[in-house]
Amino acid sequence: MRLLIIDDDTELCQLVADYLKPMGFEVEMEHDGEHGAERATAEAWAAIILDVMMPGCDGFEVLRRIRAKSKVPVMMLTGRGEEVDRIVGLELGADDYLPKNVFFPRAAGTTAGDDAAGGLGGGIGTASTDEGDPRGRVAHQS
Repeated sequence: MRLLIIDDDTELCQLVADYLKPMGFEVEMEHDGEHGAERATAEAWAAIILDVMMPGCDGFEVLRRIRAKSKVPVMMLTGRGEEVDRIVGLELGADDYLPKNVFFPRAAGTTAGDDAAGGLGGGIGTASTDEGDPRGRVAHQS
């Protein structure tokens, strides 16, 4: 399964890729919104992991461009954890919105294929909690 990570933090991208590759994912990365939006809409992806805060074209604009052309599952993984940002991301069409500080401490407790928990289209398990999550999803292990 091909995954695209769009995030300007190259170290974080590599950390996520290192976590997902042993599970059988083919992970590719873009480090700015413009190039990320172009690749996200021009190629077929199983899912996209998208940051909000990037120079130039931010993640919300990238998500708008993706949703104009595709229904590919998108998980926003971002340092912006304010409730208003989460609401905006979900209303723009993100399938999940996780603050980075929630995802990484709990990442070891998630597995690929956690779509029953609201993961990305049968690919990426989420590490969200039910606290404030309008969809009430919780991380679980298969």
